[in-house]
Amino acid sequence: MSLPWLLAGDWNATITSEDRKGGARGTRPSSSSFQNFVQMKGLIDFGYVGTNSTWRSGTRLARLDRALASDEWATLFPDSVIHHLPKLKLTGVSLSTLTVRVSGVLK
Repeated sequence: MSLPWLLAGDWNATITSEDRKGGARGTRPSSSSFQNFVQMKGLIDFGYVGTNSTWRSGTRLARLDRALASDEWATLFPDSVIHHLPKLKLTGVSLSTLTVRVSGVLK
């Protein structure tokens, strides 16, 4: 049995084309590598509640922030919820944040 783990943050890559709006529709090399990593490790994307995108440049939008978990994490915390919070504006920089609400039973 493996230990449960969760990886959350800004990945600077997307998993599916639905994660991007505007701009070129092709798959970027960084996204292909990320997609392969997620698939090879059998990671589970917990989805999200809130705004669809966590990054914006002009008319281009993308969901770059996400939480990915091992099967063991998903089993222990099946009702966990990821929230995309409203953007913070600090001295000319716009930051997206996400929180993870963990629900489940530790054994």
